[in-house]
Amino acid sequence: MNIANCSVEASVYRWRTWALGVELTTCVLGAVGCVIGFCCLRACEKIKVGMKIQISLIFTVSFIVCTVALPGYAIADYWTICWQIKGTSVLAFLIFYSVSVNIVRNYFTVLAIYRFLAVCFPIRYQQFSQRRVVTGIVVTVTVCIVLAWSTLYIIQDYSNVDVNNRSSYYLGRILFYFSLVIPFTVTVIAYFALALFVIYRKLFITQPQGIHRRDQIAESVSILILMNLLLDVPHITVHLSDTSSNDVSYIIVHMVYHLRFVFDSFLFVCLNKRYRLMVLRYVSSKLLRRELADITFSDTPSVPSAGSVGPVR
Repeated sequence: MNIANCSVEASVYRWRTWALGVELTTCVLGAVGCVIGFCCLRACEKIKVGMKIQISLIFTVSFIVCTVALPGYAIADYWTICWQIKGTSVLAFLIFYSVSVNIVRNYFTVLAIYRFLAVCFPIRYQQFSQRRVVTGIVVTVTVCIVLAWSTLYIIQDYSNVDVNNRSSYYLGRILFYFSLVIPFTVTVIAYFALALFVIYRKLFITQPQGIHRRDQIAESVSILILMNLLLDVPHITVHLSDTSSNDVSYIIVHMVYHLRFVFDSFLFVCLNKRYRLMVLRYVSSKLLRRELADITFSDTPSVPSAGSVGPVR
């Protein structure tokens, strides 16, 4: 591709090229991590049904993001940011990307609320953790996000707007508040209320004596929620500051923001001892089988062919 025909500065073009490479690498690692995390969840029976459904859905939709939505969007964004192409295929990938990424983000808000209920209101948590209740909540969230973003792309005129920056025009900004800013605020409130309650319980409530086992799954989920909140801060800031999608800061922030699809799965597995051991056993067993196969192949005596000539005496 000839940079001379590009409509943006050379520095922006170089940053966008680097970002494309990082995002495609993120897609590969994120897809692998989602498969590993999903397999670990399927093999574990100790996790609560409600949390298992929510995390499984996060990994499932994240896998779709990493295999279809994000690579398609990254390539389409690379073309539009330089050559200002606004075809039907570009908008299709934008719709798919926006819907799927916002679904994952709102799933984390639901997960944060459930963690708050589990610690502060355990009886309510048990009621809301029933399979039909959890399924109804995630289906409602999914349908709302799909309908909202699909409606936006149907009625919005993209002839004179920044296609890649959904918050740069009026309807997109309203939907940005609805699908990201409000869920971010709810997640922050739930997370810090949870943290304050835990601190209060440790300082002022006498704990029963005995052996207390750490709930590594709950701890890892809390860390994932915090990590996603930290990644949300620059992402929301760059959108609310009316930064152009051709700006270097916009490109860097989104490149870093997409790393969440790698961190979510690998952190969840690495922070749980049971899951770490499952992965290590699987990898070691595969390596051992390969070594045994190589040894067996090397120890197999070669059989001379029928037409070969024996040694001359």
